[in-house]
Amino acid sequence: MVFGIGCSNHMTCKRSWFSELDVSVNRKIRFADNSIVCAAGIGKVLIIGNMGRRLALLMCYMFQR
Repeated sequence: MVFGIGCSNHMTCKRSWFSELDVSVNRKIRFADNSIVCAAGIGKVLIIGNMGRRLALLMCYMFQR
């Protein structure tokens, strides 16, 4: 998972991580080095910490390698 403080788009290629996924959304995402990936959907990823705390990434993009 590509994850960082201050990024404008959270994304992963792990489809199984999504609790909700809208595959009708297709967008091109450009990185700071001008490389581009194509998003194959957008949805919600639920992260559960080791203490049981939950965090939801509501607008996480899925991309294919």
